[in-house]
Amino acid sequence: MGERKRGAATNSILLAFVQCLTMLSGIIQTMILSRGFSEAEYGTYAQGMLVVNFLGSFLLLGLSNAVTYFSGQKEIDTHKYTGAIITIVILLGTIGGIGILLAREGIVDYFGNGEIRNIIAYVAFLPLLTNVITVYQTLFIAENMATSIAVKNAIVSVSQVIIIAIGTLVAQSIKIIYILVLVMDISQIVIFAVIFRNRRYSIHIVFPTKDISGPILKYSIPLALSTAIGTISIYMDKLLIGNLMDIESFALYTNMAKELPFAFIINSFTTVLMPVFIRLHAEGEDPELKKHWANYLELGYSITWILTGTAVFCSKNLLLFLYSEKYEQGLNIFIIYLFVEMCRFSYFGTILSTFGKTKVIMYSSLLSLTCNFVLNLLFYHLFGIIGPAIATFVSVLLMLSLQLKFSCKLLQCRIKDVFRFKSMLLLLGEIFIVGGIIQFAGSLINISYVFKLFICGGLMVSILGLLNYKRIKLLIRNINRI
Repeated sequence: MGERKRGAATNSILLAFVQCLTMLSGIIQTMILSRGFSEAEYGTYAQGMLVVNFLGSFLLLGLSNAVTYFSGQKEIDTHKYTGAIITIVILLGTIGGIGILLAREGIVDYFGNGEIRNIIAYVAFLPLLTNVITVYQTLFIAENMATSIAVKNAIVSVSQVIIIAIGTLVAQSIKIIYILVLVMDISQIVIFAVIFRNRRYSIHIVFPTKDISGPILKYSIPLALSTAIGTISIYMDKLLIGNLMDIESFALYTNMAKELPFAFIINSFTTVLMPVFIRLHAEGEDPELKKHWANYLELGYSITWILTGTAVFCSKNLLLFLYSEKYEQGLNIFIIYLFVEMCRFSYFGTILSTFGKTKVIMYSSLLSLTCNFVLNLLFYHLFGIIGPAIATFVSVLLMLSLQLKFSCKLLQCRIKDVFRFKSMLLLLGEIFIVGGIIQFAGSLINISYVFKLFICGGLMVSILGLLNYKRIKLLIRNINRI
């Protein structure tokens, strides 16, 4: 059984819709947690999730990218490689879980929060389960089974909201939340394995011999180091706040730094287009690849900036809606992180990964990490709790600029050949003009912040969407022809 063949843009939009649902689910979860738990309780939950997300990225070892890369190779036994990759993920996750259990007291001492001791046992093996799920999802997409992922993720998103609601509003227990998440993740893996076996082939545990593990690790380790460096950079500010300030400040900063679903569409395009870009390069179609990459970049900032720009102009009302009045003091941090998301309108390592230049991704990430570390300490002492947010913004800009420069070098083109600056400046002008007018008009209306958010935000997105509709539609149509 197979899934009907679709264009790259069609699969991307399908995944984008579900990713939007997933991100919306995350926002609803945060809203429930922020209102249902005290700041200290929410801080404990967030510290547990920081352990999961931080360690999970390390233990994945770049192997989800390796699944995409090796599944597209014609001259190897992809079944063996897939089995070996999942085996490595399981081994690493098991070692990591045992490590978390052994380091429990060290984690408690680092955060200075004895309450986290009670949930470590439930947190320990979540990175393992999360990484196996990530590899399976990547494999499904590589095998043109995007619809299965879409349906599964939609169900999971709804289930996660139910779990948070039960744990927060009914049981009022962080421990119950983590137990239910464990059950859900195990169920996902079982369902993935059954569906993939029925539609493609059975995945068996394969002992990673030297002739198989060698190519896998050669490709994935530079990506793993890059991911590890990027992960440290992403979570460095939260780790700093978690160690230097009290749990209430950690809860405040964690909420303000939370990713909002503004890059959901372009992230889905990245997932679907990566195998296409790898194929085009393998076939010697670099000029065609450059054209599609330029379309991908333009689509990325067109959609992401409209949504993020609207959020900036409606930032206070958006913050109150998401997190309630008790987090209002974090507005400046919230706005800075909106600008960080504005920078992440594309995965700038796409071309580097396509060309196998994963070491360049690693080195640029390392430089960004070094910059972030120094600026975190400096800006924290200069500006207080807002300092790490500024440091994150500067370091992200540095890394993206370096990756863009090297990508253009590989494609033998200039930045202006793939970055359509006229279109970018026009869009920014539209955002500032429309946003300024709507913000001024909103200040004259005395209504609830909820109504003001939906009226002003909806109006701004609608106007900017109409102004750019034809261009975005043409970009999607061109990508769909790949």
